Amino acid sequence: MIFLKMIFQPGVKKLNGTVTAILVASIFLTQNIYNVQAQARPVKKSVQQFYTMADFKNVEKYDVHVHIDTGKPGIIQQATEDNFHLLTINWDDANESGVMEVQQQFALQQIKNFPDRIHYATTFSIRNFNDDNWQEQTLAYLKSSFSKGAVAVKIYKVIGMSLR
Repeated sequence: MIFLKMIFQPGVKKLNGTVTAILVASIFLTQNIYNVQAQARPVKKSVQQFYTMADFKNVEKYDVHVHIDTGKPGIIQQATEDNFHLLTINWDDANESGVMEVQQQFALQQIKNFPDRIHYATTFSIRNFNDDNWQEQTLAYLKSSFSKGAVAVKIYKVIGMSLR
């Protein structure tokens, strides 16, 4: 929440998307590296000094940029079989309405069914950026997303491209 307070200072309407994205990524990676190290398991040493196809299903892997836009379980089942953990990234485009809300529903459905396999990054919209209540609505949406399980925030490229 300290990060969100830095971004959304009262009266501040301009965001530096690149700096914000770097901060979010740093916080997310630092938190997850700490969690992975805390849960590290002993690794059996092999005579071979390289990774082979035989090792594929035994090695935990992380794909931290996927877009799961379905309620069907196939991709998560395959990820489980292949020992992948996924981070589905929600995004919002000012030209398409309702996209982030639909993506969040897919993410929450998949997390409910596969809680140890998938996580999600929420986002926020700039559609009503110039409205007086944009900041309050955005913070409420982000707080709601985090209370539902979001682990990060995606700062979509429209900030800096469409919104300047």
